[in-house]
Formats: sequence, structure tokens, C-alpha cells
Amino acid sequence: MFIASFYKFVRLNRLEALRNTIVKTCIEHDVNGTILVAKEGINASMSAQGAEKLERCIEEVRLLLNLAEVHVNWSRSGSTGIVFDRLQVRIRDEIVAFGAKFNFEKPEMIRADSETWTRMLEDPEFLILDVRNEYEFGLGNFVRSSSPKTHSFRQFSKWVERNELELRKQPVGIYCTGGIRCEKAAQFLGDRGIDNVTQLDGGILRYFESKPDSPLWRGECFVFDKRVSLSTDLTEGTATQCHACRHPVTQEERNSTSYEEGISCPRCWSELTEKRRSGLRERARQIKLARGKNQYHVGTRAQRVQVEM
Repeated sequence: MFIASFYKFVRLNRLEALRNTIVKTCIEHDVNGTILVAKEGINASMSAQGAEKLERCIEEVRLLLNLAEVHVNWSRSGSTGIVFDRLQVRIRDEIVAFGAKFNFEKPEMIRADSETWTRMLEDPEFLILDVRNEYEFGLGNFVRSSSPKTHSFRQFSKWVERNELELRKQPVGIYCTGGIRCEKAAQFLGDRGIDNVTQLDGGILRYFESKPDSPLWRGECFVFDKRVSLSTDLTEGTATQCHACRHPVTQEERNSTSYEEGISCPRCWSELTEKRRSGLRERARQIKLARGKNQYHVGTRAQRVQVEM
């Protein structure tokens, strides 16, 4: 299974018509995934059995939106082959939930390619800030980087407000998975007068493309699909996801007595009620039965397409 993700901040109108055409295009090419469209642009993660199908689908979407160019991050799934259960195309206020729309009038922040980013990681003068969530940071991160310990990207602005003085003391390098959160984070930091900011261009995934063996990355990179994580060679990682709390679970955590596959992990084991635990066990049983019959999806193709406002 081939997976592609991309985003673009671009002014869009007639969102319902765009959404409907995107749905039709994806169905024609047998592409699943999650695609968000808003007046500020598009954010897409898509998968297909063949790379050519996926490439043609992305090219048609690019032409539909009149995008001159778009950088696509490519990766592969592992033995499960399941990345997205369905196609979801949604109209949203933002293509990444932050609480503030993208400002097209602002100049772009400085961007670092992989070589420049490597030098920044090795330079103690730079504060390296991960703008992802704490559970993503815990699964893997760049050396010397720090986490704002947020549970959602919407909390990042409050963290900045509490730490403005420290952020002004030295140059700051920010990074995220594919670059989209850095775009909004950089604008917010600039609004607060913190303009000594450089963002990793294309995020972690583009860095992996050029430096898969870099010793400056530790662990795996969390992704928002059924693979859960990626290794530095952009193949499926070893992490799984807890069905109860939705956090990634490492191999070490799976060896814990508090881990029960499909039920709980060390993070949430003590918080589950017996009713919730019983429901999760029944869900796990049904999934196991379906897999035994080679039934990975429930419903027809039409039922697996979600079109939402």
C-alpha cells in the first residue's frame, strides 16, 4: 500500500463543489484517506494499492485547485496493508485546528532544509521546539528538542503566551510531522514579536527523505493513520495504538502487565471502568472474528465514503 500526504495554504472558494469533485476523483482511482478543505487550503493524507493510481489522483486534485506545485510526502505500509478504512472528505474552518486562520498577507518565515536543520541541532545557540503533541514527542523526537507538553495543537498558543520571555532569548527552530503545524505556529510566534524563528521545511517526513540514517533523531514518528508510526526509512514502525486512550504504545509498553491488546495500555489501565473494559474486549473479539474471515472492512464502498461539512 502506498501512502501520500500533502498540504497547501491557498485561498479556496466554492468548497462544496470542490469537495464533491475530490470525492468523485478519489473514488475513480480507488483512493481512501482523510482530506480537509477550507477557505485557507487543503490538507490530505491518502492511500492506494498502486503508486500510479495515487499519483494520478493527486495530480487531478492539484489541477482542480489550480496549485502550481505541491510537495508530496511518500511512504509505505507494512504487513497489515490497512492505512485508512474509508474516504473522508470534510469541509472545515481550518485545515489544521489551531484557533486562528492562516494569514496570507504575512511574509513566510525562514525555512531550513535538512542540511541547515542538522547544523541547527548541533548548535547549542538554537532552542529546538517540537510543536507536536506530547504523545507524539514521547514516541520520537530530535535530539536537544523540547516539548510544550500539549495534548492538542490548540493549546500551543497558551504555552507560547506563558513562555514568551524565554522564547525571545535565543533563536528558535520549530518542527512538526509534515510542516503544516509549523506554518501556523510560526505566524503566531511572529504575532507575539518572536521573530527569530526558523521552521524545518517539510517537517520530519521530508527530513527522513534525505537523512534516513541521521543519529540526530530518536525513536519513531507518529502518524495519524492505522500504521501509528514510521521509521526513519519511511516504512511502517513498530508502535501500535491503544484503543482505549488512542495513544501510541511502544514495544516496551506492550511488555507491561498493564497492557492488554485492544483493551488498555500502561497510560490508561488504572482509569478504565469495568464497563468500558468489557466493551473494549467485545470490540476486540469482533475484530478478531472479522480478520479470521479476511473481512477488514464493513459495508460497501459507498458506505465507506464520508462527506461532511
